[in-house]
Amino acid sequence: MLWMGEEFGESTRETPNQPHKLLWSLLKNQPNHQLLAYYKHVILLREKVPALYTKNIEFFPENAETKVFAYYRWSDEGMRAVVVANFWDTYLSGNSIPNFPAGTPAGVDVQQSSRSWGRRV
Repeated sequence: MLWMGEEFGESTRETPNQPHKLLWSLLKNQPNHQLLAYYKHVILLREKVPALYTKNIEFFPENAETKVFAYYRWSDEGMRAVVVANFWDTYLSGNSIPNFPAGTPAGVDVQQSSRSWGRRV
């Protein structure tokens, strides 16, 4: 869940005693603008992939050591999606997910960098 401006890098929080105006000027900075574009892309992806919003879901065993969380979702029409979230502060090369569902693409390597918001597949 995002809070007031986090989708473009706003980091100041509003408190009940101290109202806070959003710093829209942050969008003039390329990293902030790219972050907003990334979130827009993720929202569009969720809208276009029915497997991401069905009730069909299966969680993989979490690995507290690597801070990786993953789940598998599917639609009744047969569309499938695997979501993997890396809560570590660095890219985990060669990480594997136990009990990966059969029939999903093997060898897909996705890297998300907090600096460039790039993706490598």
